[in-house]
Amino acid sequence: MDILNTAITIRDSIRDIPKTYKANVSRIKELEDEQLDLLHQIELTKFNARDGYKIAKRIQEIRQERRRLKNENSQLKHLESIVSKWQDKLPKLDESIGNIRKEKGNITTRKYHCRVRKDLEPKINKIRG
Repeated sequence: MDILNTAITIRDSIRDIPKTYKANVSRIKELEDEQLDLLHQIELTKFNARDGYKIAKRIQEIRQERRRLKNENSQLKHLESIVSKWQDKLPKLDESIGNIRKEKGNITTRKYHCRVRKDLEPKINKIRG
């Protein structure tokens, strides 16, 4: 198990899931507003076949992006309500990640200090290093 990457994933999830959820909600609202503008354009103006196709194509793109965002949020909502409550833990997680990185560095440079057989110490540490 890669503990450092697990800790980073947890921290990033706590930080990013609420932001992504809120950004998706905002983007969905923008798309719905643009769709309403296009529907009013259809209702209130005259246009040729080429312009009608462009409007229909844009509405299709809007609907597809909106559906993608809504599908993502339908899954994110189950986590968003939980991880939003953990936002205050982010500084402690950052500190823990720093400590894990430091500990990984210490593990690679660690030396064994013999208690009795001091003559073995250079051999043991040579093998480890």
